[in-house]
Amino acid sequence: MKQNIIARPYIRIKDLFSSTKQDYPLNSFFFNSGSDALVYGLRILEIQKGSNILVPAYICTSVTEALIKNGYNVIFQDVKMDLSFDFDLLRLNIVENDVKGILIINYFGLPCNANEVLRLCKNLGVFCIEDNCHSYLSNNCFREEISADISVFSLRKSLPVKDGGVLRVNLKHIKKNTNHEIVLNHKSFINDLPFLISKIAEYIISKLGIFNLYSDSITRIKDRAYKYFGNIKKEGSNQIKPTRPSFLLNTYLTNHSYEEEVKKKVTKNFDYLTYRINSSFLKPLLENRNEGTVPQHAIFFDSNATLCRKLRKKRIGASRWPASELPDFVRNNKEAFPNSNFFNENLVMIPIHKDITKKHLDSILDIIKH
Repeated sequence: MKQNIIARPYIRIKDLFSSTKQDYPLNSFFFNSGSDALVYGLRILEIQKGSNILVPAYICTSVTEALIKNGYNVIFQDVKMDLSFDFDLLRLNIVENDVKGILIINYFGLPCNANEVLRLCKNLGVFCIEDNCHSYLSNNCFREEISADISVFSLRKSLPVKDGGVLRVNLKHIKKNTNHEIVLNHKSFINDLPFLISKIAEYIISKLGIFNLYSDSITRIKDRAYKYFGNIKKEGSNQIKPTRPSFLLNTYLTNHSYEEEVKKKVTKNFDYLTYRINSSFLKPLLENRNEGTVPQHAIFFDSNATLCRKLRKKRIGASRWPASELPDFVRNNKEAFPNSNFFNENLVMIPIHKDITKKHLDSILDIIKH
């Protein structure tokens, strides 16, 4: 039976016992999700409920729903074809809508025009919120001092963990009454057991090829389960508080050698896959990777998700983003947000995480070429 090539990395037992200790970055707050981290960050910045927050229209509903549920108004702006903001339109939107905060997204580990936006925010007295949920390893942004007012991460998009929401706060916003809420010790290993068992089961299924983990029927089951369990506990901003990181998250974040191994393997996989595909046949979103950039996926333009469906049918964990999670307001207003809809409908994300081997990549290349 044919193995599955999974979308995210495995948990390997040796990684849990090969720690090379490094500290958490300064001013880190841990949460169950990135959206919780974002809402708590707005509270630290003292952005009042009812304020307007501008976000790129190419975004997932988990972010916008969290903002709306917690009393904020969302202003959408379309992205340009390089995934950045139109600077003149951004200035206009800020002034006309009395925007209090701007969310900028470093998509898929790729940097956007953050410095320009930061300067504009400073000149207009607007808070700048940097979304690095796709970019944990790129340009060392998780560990370096941040330039934005706050920076938000969702580490479960890159690490085999169940939690991973992290908020990093610019030093100028740290108050004496905030420090006591920073939690430095991790949760017990027992809390991770159900997740660990599910990952072991996934590993066995993928290796034995018992069934296709990415078939339409399995995908529907997973989507329903995610929507059901994701809605069981939705907390308002007053109930959201920092929590302790899980045992697994703590293990990975304090293991310097693991982090360096992931960077090396992911960039190697990205370069191998991208350079061996003729760009006139299949155009990559990013052709040349800058030093320090660690892409989350290898991403190609894929008209009407044709290649994505083909790869998933062949048991490969390719995906689209945000797919069905694009906000309805954006999806239903294609004339106002043409680029965001275009990207949502015409990009395929191919896994390149550290457990993807050269043999896996050659299998993917063979499917693409034929």
